[in-house]
Amino acid sequence: MSAHLTDEILALGDPAGAHAGHLDACPACWARLATWSALRAASVTASDELTGAVRAPSFDALLGPVLASPGHLEIASPGLEGSCRSLLGLAAAQLRLIPRLLVPFTLVALAAAVVIAVMVRSPENARDIFGAAVSVTLLTGALSACARRTEPRNELLAVLPMGPVTVFAIRLGLVLSGGALLGIAASVAVVLAGGEPTLPQLVAGWFGQALLASACGVLGTVWRSPALGGGAALTIWGIGSLGSLSSGVVAEHLGSVVDSAWATTAPTIAAAVVLLAIAAWQVREVPIDPTPA
Repeated sequence: MSAHLTDEILALGDPAGAHAGHLDACPACWARLATWSALRAASVTASDELTGAVRAPSFDALLGPVLASPGHLEIASPGLEGSCRSLLGLAAAQLRLIPRLLVPFTLVALAAAVVIAVMVRSPENARDIFGAAVSVTLLTGALSACARRTEPRNELLAVLPMGPVTVFAIRLGLVLSGGALLGIAASVAVVLAGGEPTLPQLVAGWFGQALLASACGVLGTVWRSPALGGGAALTIWGIGSLGSLSSGVVAEHLGSVVDSAWATTAPTIAAAVVLLAIAAWQVREVPIDPTPA
């Protein structure tokens, strides 16, 4: 008969049956295996009786008493200076999240719009073409501020001390206000370069339509997807741009409607502000989608 099996082998119980032949032929090893099996079962039983089922405590069990204590809920108001400092810090952080290519793209597009507006001799055509170019440029910037559902910028909305609506509103406000200032600077450049439309005419030719198209695009992007928001914004921009021309099929059939809805008027600006507010409010319900876009 071969040598007996060691205790290290018998303690494991021979689950794979590698030593089944030896155990069948060796009563001594078989008896020792039974002893080890009984010890192993007794150890498991004793461990369960002593420790019980291991369960992670709930959040309420850990921090519920602390949060329920009035002494731990007293938060000092930051005051006006602290609030302003927090807003400035948040605005600076949002500026770093804006796509890097947005600023050079906006500058190049607006410079091209200025050149085209100066070269066009008809004041009406210059105003319409310049307005359409500035509008689509600002629209692109507004859509870039709306992160995709899988983008890390969405996670930032959920972890900052301020609410996601405030964070998104500041980011969108920075992009829209910056684009509007650059558009006004481009309008001034057209006037200084000898363009016939006056500065109020140029600004009125693009401000209302740019704000309305951007609001529609932002709402569609936040509510559903970038494809829906971009498609809706470009459709509205195209209809408005073609309808504002002095001639054409769209201008003949929808010219009067477009002139009233596309112009820089109080109702148009109010409608755009309402759409932007709805879009910002929708940010609270945007989930973090783990699947790639």
